[in-house]
Amino acid sequence: MDEIAEAADVGRSTLFNYFGRKDDIVSALVAERRDALSDVLTRVMKSRQGTSSAVRTIMREMARWYEDDRQINRLYVAALVRGGGPAVPGWFDNAALLAEVFARGQALGDVRQDLDVAAAGSLLLDGYLGVLYRWSVDASASVDLAPALEQMVAVLVPGVLTHRRR
Repeated sequence: MDEIAEAADVGRSTLFNYFGRKDDIVSALVAERRDALSDVLTRVMKSRQGTSSAVRTIMREMARWYEDDRQINRLYVAALVRGGGPAVPGWFDNAALLAEVFARGQALGDVRQDLDVAAAGSLLLDGYLGVLYRWSVDASASVDLAPALEQMVAVLVPGVLTHRRR
């Protein structure tokens, strides 16, 4: 809590006025990021982008959230991992949101009809979180988040596309 208060430039007691426990901070941040992802997803779903481009847009936006304030966000990711990761309420909601992109792709015809979109959303979230974790623990910042996410998408997404869109 001391590290979080220092990084946020507030006193420890001020932090406790808003969050009674560290877990409350992590849960609030997970909910904030889920809402932000939902907003990005809404824009992407209204666009004319194909699935591959849509996923790249989402990942670029998510990378920007973390890169905008590396110090705070590295602490956030560390707290998320220490707080139990998948045990945090709302964790898997993001997988369901990402699955919507693949379901949209099926409707557009650029994603395989036999694809389990829920599983694909979970795998995309897993890849994202793996890259994010590597970024957060590398204090030397040798992992650049946006290019690393782009590479993850380049590996994962072609497996879900129909042959004509690969």
